[in-house]
Amino acid sequence: MGLLGVDRLLKKDHKIRIFLFTIILIISFMGLIIRLYYIQISQNGKMKGLPIINHMKREEVEVERGTIYDRKGRTLAVSIEVKSLYANPLHVEDVEYTASKLSPILDMKKEDIISKLNKDCCFVWLKRKLPKKEAMAIERLDLPGIHFIEEYKRFYPKGRLASNILGFAGMDNRGLEGIELSFDEYLKSKGESFQFIMDGTGKVIYNDIPKTKGYEIVLTIDEVIQHIAESELEKVCTRYEAKNGIVLVMDPKTGEMLAMAVYPNFNPNNFSRYSQSRFRNRAISDTFEPGSTFKIITGAAALQEGVVKSKDTFYCDGNIKISKHKTSCIVKHKDLTFSEIIEKSCNVGAIKTALRLKPNTFYGYIKRFGFGNLTGIDLPGEGKGILRKPGKWSRLSIPSLAIGQELSVSALQLITAITPFANEGRLIKPLIVKYIRDSDGNIIKRFNPTCVRQVISPEVALEITRILEKAVRYGTGKNAYIPGLRVAGKTGTAQKAVGGKYSEFISLFVGYLPADNPKVIILVVVDEPKGEHLGGVVASPVFKKIAERISAYLGIFSQSNFQPSPSKEPLQTSYRRTHPINNKLSIPDLQGTTMREAYRILSRHRVKMEFIGSGIAVSQFPIGGEKIRPNTKVKVFFKPPN
Repeated sequence: MGLLGVDRLLKKDHKIRIFLFTIILIISFMGLIIRLYYIQISQNGKMKGLPIINHMKREEVEVERGTIYDRKGRTLAVSIEVKSLYANPLHVEDVEYTASKLSPILDMKKEDIISKLNKDCCFVWLKRKLPKKEAMAIERLDLPGIHFIEEYKRFYPKGRLASNILGFAGMDNRGLEGIELSFDEYLKSKGESFQFIMDGTGKVIYNDIPKTKGYEIVLTIDEVIQHIAESELEKVCTRYEAKNGIVLVMDPKTGEMLAMAVYPNFNPNNFSRYSQSRFRNRAISDTFEPGSTFKIITGAAALQEGVVKSKDTFYCDGNIKISKHKTSCIVKHKDLTFSEIIEKSCNVGAIKTALRLKPNTFYGYIKRFGFGNLTGIDLPGEGKGILRKPGKWSRLSIPSLAIGQELSVSALQLITAITPFANEGRLIKPLIVKYIRDSDGNIIKRFNPTCVRQVISPEVALEITRILEKAVRYGTGKNAYIPGLRVAGKTGTAQKAVGGKYSEFISLFVGYLPADNPKVIILVVVDEPKGEHLGGVVASPVFKKIAERISAYLGIFSQSNFQPSPSKEPLQTSYRRTHPINNKLSIPDLQGTTMREAYRILSRHRVKMEFIGSGIAVSQFPIGGEKIRPNTKVKVFFKPPN
């Protein structure tokens, strides 16, 4: 090709470049026109009157978190609006002066603030979610480059109440413990970040924060019952200088937890002030040997398998020796019926009963009652305890298991295992949440009662209940007896292995009432009490106080005044008239009387009266036939006739 041809090609290439450059310039110009149209015309309503835009930024800030309520709609956790402090370092006029003014108010080191203010950027957090006093003090300073933005902070209006259930949310509003963690996906808002625009001074002037709110959680917990459980638990732990304690209250028909008290607890509004050990919900995470409370399970398995009957007799000479290992009772009981073994909490009798069961059979019942498995409650950190399979058992395993040793259980497992006795043999799954709803009240998810399995027959459940009533009326659980209420329960005293040796004790009592139509199961666990350690001395009185207060609150009463007769004593009958006995009175039975008739009968005697309700007398404190001192208050509960 000659020089002329090369010259033509160069000219053609130059024209193509000019053409492409012109096209790019036109496209860029059109884009600029469209952008100006968007800002000045389409966004005129939002941008009108705003200073020159300085910067656009996307920042992670969650908005309003869903509220948590108790079963009756009382607020337990809520999100409140607070101010968070940030700075635009590019507009801070005097870093040293600004830091010196902010340091004492924010309780931050001056050097740390200076470090933030010296950053080469237009946005930096100084402190988020300030207390109102701090925010007001800083606002009055009117410092250049220092600004606020609205955020939401989690607030727990009841303070410590139910803290180990609720848990808490962190600075970024994400759940870290308890319900806040388990249901974080439901509680948190649906828009977790926003884009904001700052004006020439670095102040946020527009943002696209979504106003959606997280779902609301309605718990099964009753605030009043929770308060009763926590207050009585704190009293007993303080009195006996206990290491910690647990009280659980459950509805045996539905599995709904009405209270879940843990001592010591914490205030979730200031959770950073406490050690992490306070956050743990010991009711579901910590495990221990159940001690004599497990004799209920041993007895039920033996009755259901037909290897024993309530009137079968066993001899207790105070101890039993198996494989050179001796297990003792507190006293030498001599001849005892099977019923009396549980009533008097006889170790020897319980072991002899369990030895009638085959290892695989006994293990099967323990598993069927839920031990060795998670209950499945919707709370984080649940422990399943320890239960070895029969293949790993020794000759001492059945005797040990019979009296609640060689296995570990959680408090939640233990109270759940009692539901079959209060519910015609059916094991019920524990619940902590009733339902989830949106802010308009629409139910998103409902948690219904679930029967896990039929563990024992209704007949065996009823027989165990009768035995447990005797245990409360005449046996080791006397301190849990409530005049006028039929209570079924069992004491327990377990030892803890510390340093490879059994040394410290755990005091327990578990029971349900009224025995003829159970409304609540209550479990009391006191860990390492000082001075006293027997479950009948430490835990039983706490059960009684809690049961009395809950019964008054819920209006619980027994359908009949039946009381089980002592095994070797005649049943004392009720009296329609009072008779002085050793300077005491035998209170008349008022069941079935009208309020006027009850008043007429009681007014003949030296007693104080308190009538509750209206209609026909259905229950009374003390019960008919009970011996009382003169001037004792008699409470009579009335209910309208059907």
